[in-house]
Amino acid sequence: MSYNEGSVVVFSAFGKFKVGKVTEKILSKRGYRYTILSEDGKIYSNVMVNSTSSDVYISKNLTESFNTSTDNG
Repeated sequence: MSYNEGSVVVFSAFGKFKVGKVTEKILSKRGYRYTILSEDGKIYSNVMVNSTSSDVYISKNLTESFNTSTDNG
């Protein structure tokens, strides 16, 4: 799954799920890495999708569910 700048994502930051927007997308050897601006104003860099071995990662399933629920009201 790939997200564009401005996409709303649900991500885990040190065990807590948060919502934020993608502000930067960078292609690396292991896939895309993202910079995310969270709702509380913090910036997280080098975030990957479903990389549960990392302290900060985007949850693909929660992001899809969240975006579906907000699209449907």
